[in-house]
Amino acid sequence: LPQPEVASLQVLLDAMLTSVHDYELVKEKAADESWRAQVLSTLTPDEFGNVVAHVNKDLDQPSIAAILAPIIPGFTCLHCVAALQNMAVWNKPAMVTALKPFCTDFGTNQGLIWQELSQWERVVVEGQQ
Repeated sequence: LPQPEVASLQVLLDAMLTSVHDYELVKEKAADESWRAQVLSTLTPDEFGNVVAHVNKDLDQPSIAAILAPIIPGFTCLHCVAALQNMAVWNKPAMVTALKPFCTDFGTNQGLIWQELSQWERVVVEGQQ
């Protein structure tokens, strides 16, 4: 009999390396209570950025980040910054738009996010509000 899969960040990252369907993979893990409790809800900013970096389709990076963000009780602007530093540069405005509503400290720490963006990217994000 196959052993039950252990819920860990490394197992998730390894699975993402071999999968071409990262969105479906992350969505499946996010729906699993043990994955939510043991791995996803405790992601640090660095770990969150690492997951974003493992997404093989650049276009999926903001959607995958938006699946994970609401699972993390203390989701902050630093999580968003880590995502921005580990993603396809061309899609940064979409990432900010996707994650902004989940940042518990957006009112006080949004400057951390804005400094990761060019002037043009800021205009794009503000236009999407």
